[in-house]
Amino acid sequence: MGIERRFIDIKEIRAEGEGMIVEGYPIVFDVETVVGGWFREKVSKGAATPAFARSDEIFLFNHDSNIPLARKSNGTLEVSEDDHGVKIKADLSRSSAGPGVYNDIKNGLITGMSFAFQIEREEWTNGDETTLDMRDIKEFKQIFDYSPVTYPQYSQTEIQARSAEEIKKSHDTAMAEDERSMEPVFNPESLQAYELELELLGVKP
Repeated sequence: MGIERRFIDIKEIRAEGEGMIVEGYPIVFDVETVVGGWFREKVSKGAATPAFARSDEIFLFNHDSNIPLARKSNGTLEVSEDDHGVKIKADLSRSSAGPGVYNDIKNGLITGMSFAFQIEREEWTNGDETTLDMRDIKEFKQIFDYSPVTYPQYSQTEIQARSAEEIKKSHDTAMAEDERSMEPVFNPESLQAYELELELLGVKP
């Protein structure tokens, strides 16, 4: 499965103090959201911890790898998981672009956050006539980055909607294949063996 992105309001992130520290929750657990108008989604508690061992997350501006703000491997990005969600603490003071982005977040010029990820394990619950199918993310395969974004609503409309459509179609295809695999298959050899058994028992098939 490809890389996905989700967007949240900046209210879960705070830029405070003189140390250019940005902290908050880019991923919140057990909060239901509608993704691209195609399905509902939530992230279960514990979904991120296995990915931490496989990921060297980066704090990027607008998901641009040319504008790194902090990184886990050099100690400027701390990532942990608690009952509320995935908490990050990023020190932007050691990045050339960090001071400007920090001030923009603090002054309300940047109003959105996003994170990029891949899924390791998920569970689906079918909806009905009035509700969309529910996707429950049980485990992230990898978390690539957390990013303050300038146009969160535009990105959510253009990127997330296309991604959501592909995910939903993939899920529907998998469900259809599962249903076909459960259909009984006529096996002539089995029928011949059954008729032979009846003859041996003296029963005319």
